[in-house]
Amino acid sequence: NATVRTQLADADRTSYAVGIRLNVPIFTGLSSFSDRAALAAAESRADAERQRLLNDLSVEAVKAAEDLKAGLEIVEASDEALKMNQAALREAQGLYSTGTATYLQLSDAQRNALDSELSADQSKVDYILRVARYFITRGWSLDSLVQALNKGIK
Repeated sequence: NATVRTQLADADRTSYAVGIRLNVPIFTGLSSFSDRAALAAAESRADAERQRLLNDLSVEAVKAAEDLKAGLEIVEASDEALKMNQAALREAQGLYSTGTATYLQLSDAQRNALDSELSADQSKVDYILRVARYFITRGWSLDSLVQALNKGIK
């Protein structure tokens, strides 16, 4: 500061140079453009993810509908097998009572009838689970599922 004063007061000096240093950003638009581009990219990713989820959901809905049809066929086949095994059991009981079948044959018929009964019951439980999955993929409430099950839907 003292040197500057003496230089200003020096009469032999004919020119002076004065400078001011300012730090002013000339252009900040690129940062806002990059922010906009990042937000647009994030929005695009979110739209793509939403579309992927919608596609996955529609695939699951189709699978659930086909699975429901297959489940109904399994229930019907299990019920038919149960009827056949119950008829075979009645036949074995009749043959055993007349002495033309052994106890082992009767026991096998009883076991087969019991196995088919368990299989029929399991197929019905599996069908209920398939109905629940179908309701879920459709976005239907579980209350409506309970009501439908209480009505005995097929």
